[in-house]
Amino acid sequence: MNKIPTPSDPVEVLGKAYKLLLEKVLSVLHVHDADEAELHNIVHKVSEEIPQLQEMDDEVCNKIQTAVHKNISSKSTK
Repeated sequence: MNKIPTPSDPVEVLGKAYKLLLEKVLSVLHVHDADEAELHNIVHKVSEEIPQLQEMDDEVCNKIQTAVHKNISSKSTK
C-alpha cells in the first residue's frame, strides 16, 4: 500500500491513511528500538514523508498520528 485513493468515502480514506502511516512507522521501528519520545518523533517524521497526509487538514493528520502512536505504544507495553 503506497497510495491513498481519491476520496470517495472519507472513513475509507482515513483508514487507509492510518494503515499507510502505521506500516511505515513499523518498518522504521523494525530496525530501531525507540522509547516514548523517540516513537513520537518517528511518527511525526514519517508522516511528513507521506504527501497524502500533508494534504489533509492538520487536525485530521494529528488525530491519525495520535492513533498510530497509541496503537504502537499499547503493543510495546504488553
